[in-house]
Parts: sequence; structure tokens; C-alpha cells
Amino acid sequence: MQSAVRQTLNQTAIRCSCSASIVRKVRFSWSPFGLFYKCTPDAVAGYHRKVCPNGGLADHRLTILCTVNMDGSEKLPLMVIGNEKSPSSLSDIKSLPVLYRCNLCSWLCWTVLRSYIEQLDKIFQKANRKALLVMEDSPAFVNREKNIQLNAIKLLFLQSNSCFGKLQFSFIKRLKQHYRQELLNQSLESMEDDKSFNWKVTVLNAVNILARTWSGEISPAIIRSSFQEAGFSKHQKDLPNNEVHSCSTEGNGIAPELLISDWFDGYCAVDANLVCSGLRGDRAIRDIIKKSQNPSAVPVQPPNPQASLVSKDSLQAALSEIQGVLYSAQNVPKDILGHFQTIQQLFDGSQSLETTKS
Repeated sequence: MQSAVRQTLNQTAIRCSCSASIVRKVRFSWSPFGLFYKCTPDAVAGYHRKVCPNGGLADHRLTILCTVNMDGSEKLPLMVIGNEKSPSSLSDIKSLPVLYRCNLCSWLCWTVLRSYIEQLDKIFQKANRKALLVMEDSPAFVNREKNIQLNAIKLLFLQSNSCFGKLQFSFIKRLKQHYRQELLNQSLESMEDDKSFNWKVTVLNAVNILARTWSGEISPAIIRSSFQEAGFSKHQKDLPNNEVHSCSTEGNGIAPELLISDWFDGYCAVDANLVCSGLRGDRAIRDIIKKSQNPSAVPVQPPNPQASLVSKDSLQAALSEIQGVLYSAQNVPKDILGHFQTIQQLFDGSQSLETTKS
């Protein structure tokens, strides 16, 4: 079984007209995972062991699709799937650092995935590129690849009983660790200000944290190591195992021992078994279309007033203003939004350095 799958990978790479030295660059992997994005540190018990096989808690979940090539040199923007077509936190936002899609169950269904595949195929064809896209199979995708015509992309769905087993990439664990760390940090700051955990996470908050982490914290070395551990590549690791899997403690006020505690491990794994794809997707999309054709069935969300800035003289306020301008403009390239996230990271790092010195 293992040799058969590897033979398929190699034959597809040959058909994609790539040499052995760049074979990892044309092999992309889709890695979807579910996230209880609203799960703050004080709410872990309410989400513990929830799997949501019937699409429950859709307004508390997001499904994230990571698309990356196997040598880590090319990370495509994350696709985030929520259950609302226009979440209130995104009502005035016209540009995001991720692709946001809607499904009533917050699942990756074939309708959403097919549209994404066709969009990628056009981009690759225009760039005169070929690619193999590998993904773990799901009942929602069975035999679906036969119903789509592609010119630049070859699809390969791996069965769960293949030599790779259930795909579990460590870079997804790393992404979740940083997300939970950010929520913990924000909650602690809220508690210091208001003496209670009262910070409410919005879809916009989640999108910004995920995009910032994907852009700045998930390095090519981490990705290569993840694929090697999953059995895809014999590429030599660039980082020691503890560096690949450890979570940074820089730039926050969290005690390092808390981030290596059993509690934090449990917090990060609270949604480890979430179902993130299902057969209900097509029906959910049809329901959305019906609602859009009947305006009375869709409650009108009043526009959010622009948040007032604490101090226009501070650098943080200036960054917030720039972020607002970028999000309000149409057709902003996602690489520009990514660069902004990098600038914000540098600012956060310099702040923590100044605090340490003082």
C-alpha cells in the first residue's frame, strides 16, 4: 500500500514535468481542521470532548483550510469557513488576509472546495504551472474529483486506511497553540483591566490571529518537518524537534511554565477531534441562496460604528488606523495585508523588549 501511494506521487510529479530537485515544490497539501474559535480559557469545560458530527455549535466553530507545498516555500492564504455569510464583525470589512467562505454547518463541503480548486486551477494555469494537490479523503468528497475538469492541477485523495493513516500535521498543532496563546494573553489583559474574563472573540479577531500566525510563526522548517513526520518526505529536518513543536513565549505576559502545563495542552487540544467536513454542505449552500432571495428572512445588521482610538499620538493607534484603511478598501492584495501583519509583529516585539528593559 505504501509503495503504491508513493508511486502515485512520483508518477504525478513526472506528469507535472518537474525534476526530482523541485518535486516538493509542486506537491501541495490541503489540511483542514476545526477550531472552537470562541473558546476562551474560562470556557474550556463547555467545549471539552465536543465533536459536533451533526453540525452543532456551528456559530462557535470555524473550519480552516491550510494549503502549502511540501518544502514550505509557498503558503497560500488560509481559507476560513464560518456559518454566517456576513458576520457582524466583518460587516464593514472589504479586504481580509484570508479567504472567508460560508457554510451553515461551518464545514468544508464539496461546493466550497470545488470553487476553491477551480480558482486555484485558473491561477496555476495562467502562471503556466502544474501541481499535485493531496488531501485526506472524506465522505463529502467521494468520487467528486470525477466531476471537475482541471487543466493545471491533479487531485489525489488519500484513503484513511492508506500507509499515511489519519493525516495529522504538526504545523496545525503549532497554529492552534499560537491561537490559544493569543486568546489566553488577551483574556489576561481583559482580567487586569476589568477584573474578570469578559473578552468576547469575534470572527474578525480569529481571522487576524490565524493570518498573523500563519504568516509569521509557521516557518518552512516547521512545514518540512511536519511532512516528514507524516511520511511524505525524506527531507532532512532543519530544526531540532523541540524547536519545531515548542511555542514561543516572547511578546506576551504569560508565564513560560503555564505554556508547558498539562492545562495548556488540554486547552490547545479541546477541538482536536472536531468534524470539519460533511455531506450537508450542498444543502446548506442552497439554504443560503434561498435566504438571499428572500430579504425578509435575513435580519439586517446595522453597521458597526468605527471603534474610537485611545490615543492618536501612539504608534498602536496609527497601526489601527492603517489596518482600518486596508480593510475598508476593495481589492487589496493579500500580500500587502500579510506585510502589515509582519509590521505589527515587529511592533509587538519592540514593545515587549522595552517593557523588559524598563
